[in-house]
Amino acid sequence: MVNELIKWGFLIYLGITPLIPDTINSKYRIMDIYLVLLVCVYLINMLVNYERRNKLCNDLKSFFKDSIVIFMLLLIAIMGVSTIYSTDKSLAIQETIRFGTYIAILYYFISEIDIKKDLEKVVKFIYYPAFIIGVLGVIQFITGKGITRYANGVARIIVTLDNPNTLGMYFAVLLFPLVMIAFYEKRTVKKVIIGLVCLIFVLNIAFSFSRNAWFALVVGICILTIIYNWKFIIGLFIAGAGVLLYPPLSVRILGLGKAVMNDGRLKHWGIALEMFKDKPLIGVGNGNYVTLHPEYVKLFPKFIVPGEENYPTHNSYFKILSELGILGFIPFMLLHTTIFIRSIKVCKLYSEKYKGLIKGLIVALLIFFQANLLDNMWFVPKVTFLYWIIVGILILLYRNKKAAK
Repeated sequence: MVNELIKWGFLIYLGITPLIPDTINSKYRIMDIYLVLLVCVYLINMLVNYERRNKLCNDLKSFFKDSIVIFMLLLIAIMGVSTIYSTDKSLAIQETIRFGTYIAILYYFISEIDIKKDLEKVVKFIYYPAFIIGVLGVIQFITGKGITRYANGVARIIVTLDNPNTLGMYFAVLLFPLVMIAFYEKRTVKKVIIGLVCLIFVLNIAFSFSRNAWFALVVGICILTIIYNWKFIIGLFIAGAGVLLYPPLSVRILGLGKAVMNDGRLKHWGIALEMFKDKPLIGVGNGNYVTLHPEYVKLFPKFIVPGEENYPTHNSYFKILSELGILGFIPFMLLHTTIFIRSIKVCKLYSEKYKGLIKGLIVALLIFFQANLLDNMWFVPKVTFLYWIIVGILILLYRNKKAAK
């Protein structure tokens, strides 16, 4: 009974995370308090229940043997060591703890979630809140209420996700698993309903005016064309027609090439490389790119971006390289390469059931890798939380098939 209540508590956490704006959470720490209480109940249950303690020992042994987890532990160890020499030690500790929560969440997910009984619940607790946010996003774009960001004078929606780029990638990651579920769905009514939800997601990606999310959408469609059906390319033509029919979208896309060349991102990447050159082995410390950015701008005035002081790298790979050096970058890349290889193995293990979901998850992984070339999405909690849930689902599916054999 207690175990089920904790599981429902976890699912509720999964569902409400994207619904609580950071402006509220940072003030009242709602999600942090909720997670701490959930962990406390979980640990107390372990302490008073012998069977649960025994299960914990067995689960931990299995958990720590997984190559994905090994790379995560190696990475967090390097993050922890970097706090010693970081300029801003509190920020380094904060980012290290945050990554530690992802390890803890992944552990709970693959240890307590039953892939056969609970997967549908997990999917619902992810997509129902996304649907609510999606509807609110369309309403926000139409009414203009709550809009604080603009692109070429056109409103960029944020809803509860605090940033248009975050909102765009949130829906891009969620879109493709849902598209594949729709294609494998045999019931016409349900297929139509899922299709309408997908349309709402696409509208939110469009109205976010996030070029990175748009690019992820195009890349995702191209991948689906390769791995599933060439007819997906029709989606690109439809999207292209939609862009031409709505001038603000076409202006933003047509200005993409010029924007990339003039974008502050290139200068932020330049700063990251200078930090890497100074400390190529160990980096400047976890999370400390932002802290040291003003100092490096003074040393290298050519990288000044007016109005963008103390700005992030806008590239997760450069962030890791500059903050953790080669020692951190290698396990980071091995971690995500291992995750991708595992996803391919999982896809090969399943023939019909879960096949659509798995293919959609693979596309979500790939566009997430791509998105981190232009943004720090691995370090945006509301989006990266989805990434680790995807990883958890893939690990569970892999273990489920291996156990059956």
